[in-house]
Amino acid sequence: MEAKFSDIRQAYEIDKKSPLIFRAMPKIKDTYMAPIMRFAMKVNIAAQVMSRTVAAFLYTLQKNTSFNREIEQRSLATATFIQQVDELFDSFNGSQITPPTGKDIKCLVTDDSAHQSYWKKAFQIIKKWKFKRFTKQGNLRTTKPPSQIGWLTSIRAIQYIWNDLRSKGFSSLRPRALNQDALENLFGAIRSGCGDNPTVFQFIGSLKTQILNGLTKQALSGTNCEEDDNVLLSNLKSFLHVEETHTDSDAETGGNEETLSVAYVSGFIAKKILGPDHQCDDCQQLLCSTSMEAQNLFIAFKEWTDNENRLMYPSENLVIAVGHAVTVLENFIQKHGGKPDLSKCSAIEIKNVVNFSWFSCELHCNTIIEGVIKAVCPIGIPWWCKRQNRNIIQEKKDARATKRKIRKFKNQ
Repeated sequence: MEAKFSDIRQAYEIDKKSPLIFRAMPKIKDTYMAPIMRFAMKVNIAAQVMSRTVAAFLYTLQKNTSFNREIEQRSLATATFIQQVDELFDSFNGSQITPPTGKDIKCLVTDDSAHQSYWKKAFQIIKKWKFKRFTKQGNLRTTKPPSQIGWLTSIRAIQYIWNDLRSKGFSSLRPRALNQDALENLFGAIRSGCGDNPTVFQFIGSLKTQILNGLTKQALSGTNCEEDDNVLLSNLKSFLHVEETHTDSDAETGGNEETLSVAYVSGFIAKKILGPDHQCDDCQQLLCSTSMEAQNLFIAFKEWTDNENRLMYPSENLVIAVGHAVTVLENFIQKHGGKPDLSKCSAIEIKNVVNFSWFSCELHCNTIIEGVIKAVCPIGIPWWCKRQNRNIIQEKKDARATKRKIRKFKNQ
């Protein structure tokens, strides 16, 4: 069977139709569907498009009778290919001793890890890949792109490196460190002060400055590398500046198309409310359900293993309540977006409008309802703002494109 990028575009268009702010693939943007110029060189874009979330959504569309007419059966091959690429990225991106849940090969390479057996299997799979593209004459021909050859070379190289290190007494290898990001960050820091083409004298001077400053973080927007976590052992700049601490506030959460994404967020909310200390059976039955219910199909495909359910499956009543709460929130922001204490005012509006009568646990009724409402607002408001910003940016782009067309028309 053939995998096609058009399947991803089609799934993205279906996901975009959701009238709610929650989407199944929230990180995917319009520019990812036809990457040009600098976007075509971004590894993080490839990693987000070729991710388990996208594969899970394609599987869901195939399984759901509401969509399997809109998307071809062939898209199963596309979902399988995406999942293979996602696992490939994971095997080269491990930095921790213990892998994240469901990411068994996103960890350090050791004698006990599954990397060796996985790479042997992946090497044979990649070798069989055949890519088709149209020539300038419009003919379809089979090609072997440099990326395919590069993956085969990388697998052989990392196997050789690990065998060599193991023979010298090393017990583990951090595959995430095998990159040139540090060098790219250094060159980016040097060129940011000296231009794209520094002289030898400028290069040496900037290099000395960067070393003395401990390669301080600079605005390297547009570079094709991730920020590395390495620091110099000695940093003279630390004598002049008080160290700043930053808190990570980017935690993201991350039937029909809107129900699939709302159910996933509802499961996140249920898991947050029903923490390890909440032992009420009534609350558990009212907020949770099984993976067999229609609204939980996307969550089931997001599971990391078939043997154990690690994700939370929300009840139909909770999904309906959260979906209604999101609709109320959107309408309220549209009318009163400039109000102070927007989150607090939105929570009051949701409590007054949304029907929570289905939640019948007298002991925890108020606590659970407040928990659901307080969870919806911090998730929904930023997502609404992101979507509005994207729409504004797109409108500006369209306006500029229209002006260019008018100018060309006038000059003809």
